Amino acid sequence: MSLRKKCRTYVELDDNSRQALRLITNDFDRNDWKFYGDHMTVVYGKRFDTLNLSQNLGDEVKLIGTHLGSSENCIALKVSGFYSFNDIAHVTLLVNQKNNSTPVMSNNIERWEKLETEIALYGKLIELY
Repeated sequence: MSLRKKCRTYVELDDNSRQALRLITNDFDRNDWKFYGDHMTVVYGKRFDTLNLSQNLGDEVKLIGTHLGSSENCIALKVSGFYSFNDIAHVTLLVNQKNNSTPVMSNNIERWEKLETEIALYGKLIELY
């Protein structure tokens, strides 16, 4: 059996956006949680060019953070502004390592609370395979 990595396309956030997300998580006193806050997955397992999107790889992308979601495993920021194959486009912020959680578990967050002020995030469209 071949162990080949699947293709993944994502918006890689710039340093200012990552710093803004880190500030959001400062209000959470969570010693066993790891910060991620670096990308929004567009698609996993398919080539970007099969999606027929108007953007090109390397293009600048603006995302708008609208809601904060949480579960016992993850905390994430719901975003809009670009296509995501996930049911809810989001940036995983924190993952509970004490529970052996992983970032993919943020796809299962059900509780989302609207932010008082939306947050603009910027990044580039990247594909790895």
